[in-house]
Amino acid sequence: MIGVLGGNTRFNELQRTVKGISAKMLSVELKKLEINQLVERKVLADQFPVIVEYLPTEYSESLKDIITALAQWGTNHKKRITTDN
Repeated sequence: MIGVLGGNTRFNELQRTVKGISAKMLSVELKKLEINQLVERKVLADQFPVIVEYLPTEYSESLKDIITALAQWGTNHKKRITTDN
């Protein structure tokens, strides 16, 4: 599954998955997703260094089929799609 919808995901894992996104932009977008209750931010303070994970919420599960379909469409059509401007 894609990103956070796959389960507990750490920030660096997400940054590696989302190619070309800066740490600052990813942080901003994760904050928006948290505000809109699509992800939950979990801080594991008993770890050193402190570990921050992002988890899917029950609300985000309603998007799972849609995101999976979009990802499949992208996979099926990636040869026709250009990212060059």
